[in-house]
Amino acid sequence: MTTSKEFALRALRAWARRRTALEYDRLHLVVAAWEVADEDVTVSEIAEASGIARGTVYNDLRRAGITYARPVPPKSTGPRVVE
Repeated sequence: MTTSKEFALRALRAWARRRTALEYDRLHLVVAAWEVADEDVTVSEIAEASGIARGTVYNDLRRAGITYARPVPPKSTGPRVVE
């Protein structure tokens, strides 16, 4: 006969396995969104779409070895036109 304690611990272990699998899925989905969208997606957009914090998105990108800083376009050095 299964005791309440054994049942509760078994349920927690099952939950932990699902959580680990979901984190793995989330990591790959975040990376895919970042790579496919190229420069057209922001960390904030990924966070909002996935319902996670921006810090989690940054951590996932870092864990995947992705440098998430977008290059800043150079400022124009030519003459400035003022109307």
